[in-house]
Amino acid sequence: MTRLSGPTGPDPLPDDFDAWLDDALSALPLMSPREGFGDRIMARVALPDPFGARALRALPARWLRPRSLPAAAMLLVMIGSMAASALWTVGHQQTLLTIGDWLGTQASSAAWFGIFGAASTLLEQPWFGGLREFAASPVRLATTSALVMAVYAAGVITLRRLLSPPARQVAHAGL
Repeated sequence: MTRLSGPTGPDPLPDDFDAWLDDALSALPLMSPREGFGDRIMARVALPDPFGARALRALPARWLRPRSLPAAAMLLVMIGSMAASALWTVGHQQTLLTIGDWLGTQASSAAWFGIFGAASTLLEQPWFGGLREFAASPVRLATTSALVMAVYAAGVITLRRLLSPPARQVAHAGL
């Protein structure tokens, strides 16, 4: 086997390497398989029967069975109903907008009715008079608000301390 030497010279350029490689590759003998090689190899390969092809071949017979006819009829009715609904929607957009506006108005009035009912029920409670008198004094209201905020801040600080990792090493019961 002969060893090929690369391009010579003090500083060979990349084009010199390309030319040398082209010459070296063209000097190699051409190698190709004999005629019919691919056919001989493929004759030895066992291809399984694809499931999809068998399923598609059996599809017409399966749909024409008496048990499959009700399912096909239901599918046809469902697709037909969907198509009819889409066509009706396209032709009656103004009717749908009117129905939507009416439903929005009814929902809004029902929500306001519920809010007014809850507020009137709250106002008629026997303890509401005492709450109103308590809120009438700004000093009591400010004091209570400050106390509630202090308790809330203490809870947040306590929760933060509970969730933070310990600062020093803790003994772990023999682990």
